[in-house]
Amino acid sequence: MAKFKIGDVVRLKSGGPMMTIEAVYSADNVGLNKMAYERLKMSFPGSEVFYTCKWFDDKNKLENNTFVEEIIELDED
Repeated sequence: MAKFKIGDVVRLKSGGPMMTIEAVYSADNVGLNKMAYERLKMSFPGSEVFYTCKWFDDKNKLENNTFVEEIIELDED
């Protein structure tokens, strides 16, 4: 079960900008999200849940990437 949901604001545990969760990929997904989950699972077999996040860089450019659950945490600031 996913710890976070779409819209949650998170950060990498190592720091960095605040990021907003845009998508959650887990074994519960269906359709295209299930296919995305299976591909992520092949790349990161030790992880069960993945999150696509969006954030603005220091030049105010919108960025995005997908992260395993183990390296992000809720932003408490």
